[in-house]
Amino acid sequence: MVPVSSSPRALLTAKDIANTSDEDLRRDHERSQDLLLSILKHRGLLIANDAKLISFVNRDSPDLEKQRLELALRIRLKLRASGIHAVLTFRRMMNGIDLYSDGTCFARTLEGVLVHMGVRLKEVEFDRIVTLFSSKIADKVDYVKLLAYCYGNWSLQRQNVVREAYDHLAKSCPGGIFHVNAIQNHFNSDALTSGLVPGLFEHHSFYEFLFHWNSNVFNADGLVLWLDFADYYLDISFFFDSDATFCQYVCQSWRVDLDDWVAKSVFRRYASEDNEDSLPQEDFVRMLAELDPTISEEEAVAFYCAIDEDKSGEVSLDEFLSSKVLRVKRLFEDIETHESRVANKEEFLVILQSLNSELTNDEALAVYQYADVDGSGKISFSAFLQNHLLKLLEFFNHFARHRKRSLSETQMRRFLLSQNPDLSDADVRQIYKAVDTDGSGSISFRDFCESHVLSAILLFQRFDLDGDKHLTKWEFDRLLLDMDGSLTSPQLDLIHSMAANTNSGCVSIGGVLSPNITRIKFLFDKFDSDQSGYLDVSEFKVMLGDMLSGISDRDIVELVDAIMPSEQLAGLDFTDCIHRVNEISKRYELMMLGRRRQARLKARSRGLVFKG
Repeated sequence: MVPVSSSPRALLTAKDIANTSDEDLRRDHERSQDLLLSILKHRGLLIANDAKLISFVNRDSPDLEKQRLELALRIRLKLRASGIHAVLTFRRMMNGIDLYSDGTCFARTLEGVLVHMGVRLKEVEFDRIVTLFSSKIADKVDYVKLLAYCYGNWSLQRQNVVREAYDHLAKSCPGGIFHVNAIQNHFNSDALTSGLVPGLFEHHSFYEFLFHWNSNVFNADGLVLWLDFADYYLDISFFFDSDATFCQYVCQSWRVDLDDWVAKSVFRRYASEDNEDSLPQEDFVRMLAELDPTISEEEAVAFYCAIDEDKSGEVSLDEFLSSKVLRVKRLFEDIETHESRVANKEEFLVILQSLNSELTNDEALAVYQYADVDGSGKISFSAFLQNHLLKLLEFFNHFARHRKRSLSETQMRRFLLSQNPDLSDADVRQIYKAVDTDGSGSISFRDFCESHVLSAILLFQRFDLDGDKHLTKWEFDRLLLDMDGSLTSPQLDLIHSMAANTNSGCVSIGGVLSPNITRIKFLFDKFDSDQSGYLDVSEFKVMLGDMLSGISDRDIVELVDAIMPSEQLAGLDFTDCIHRVNEISKRYELMMLGRRRQARLKARSRGLVFKG
């Protein structure tokens, strides 16, 4: 666990939740006592009129205080053996027999309650309770003070996670007013196990929780106040030694995403009081640097760019939470490797399926191949973010909702327009054609990954500086140079002439995909094994086989021979590949149209119906 210092606690992921350090024990004790005092007042105990219950006990405290603490903790330890609800049950029983609501009871009555709870006191222990916790009334002991010595671990983390659960449940109620029905409707019985309540049967978990909770609600109208909710958790906090396990139990109980809660806590710690739901870029990067010194500058920039999707210069809390970047970081950190936050193929597939269990092995492999840009076989945390894989997984959810896990052109069109209503019909058509390279009329998630269309769209948006959905010649040149810094002015002009609208001279997203420049660049780098900047004819032919789904080797040879001049047989650079793929794609499309026409005529002559 990360130690806590005077600076903000390092809570970058759920597993980073820190236990309270020695220097914070006093503050946690005072917070525990303040909450206990408020609850006692809420319950109507007269003793709660006192301004303070007990002071923090340390090695400099009087011996009497140390003896009281030692005895109280010994009794607490015995109560804990009965499970998570033991202290809660003990306090409720004591409150019930406190007829005068003054925080005292007869010593033998206290002993009887403890026996009922399975705690049998030795005579010497009973005598010590009478001596150390005697009240002003003969034969009575101050049971509230005995309990108060046990309360001391209500840390700020525990308080915040319980408050988060309370707010979460209140939001689920009409008007945001927390009603007891929310307890019954939202409690996750899987959180309460036999490890927390010895001897508990799994199917009794829900009733075990409600039984103890119902003793907590005193409002006739069923409204649950903050002190009612905190009352339950202050008592069960006894059972958890670490903040991490307590936070996990609370979040699991109400199906609150633990990583989201941690992310929100971290975010708001660095936000301003005026606007706690957004962070400017410099504060966001400062937050990362302070919270995790191991994050490199490259990772920090990738982190920010992955979250600031609208390029507003600020990261909102909603963007931060919805990005799931913290969860990805945790999954990478869980990998036992010599390299920091780097995964090999097998590890990366596990990470993907942890993020989305609906991914098949084939689909996860397609994402891996999409991300392995340099062909090294390893994917880093920063590469995961830079390649916008979270966005890609969002797209997957749309494919997974369809029974065949594939989309027709109409379905794809509807989905694209839901993501970006400003897309023109021509752009939507070109995006679809870039994915459906075999002309089957249906595209799978694997097809979508292999097309690198998402990369093209995000790259286009990055260089569309004025947001007018078109790239000027200067913007398009910047985009190309970002892909390949070695391009010369004549090469830039040639590529622009292929992609630009002949009337306006501007390039739309459809132009970037006709031909699909991003995929050509990915495949060019993949097959340029010697990194010479050139592909020979055999490498170019293999690249075409990947580029055009379903094309035969015979068709590749025929098309290459038809358009490749003899002087280019020595090799093709990136610009040549774009030019030649553009020509070959058009010829291949015409070739396939001709073949389908011939097949249709042949089927008709035989009285058959051609489908295709």
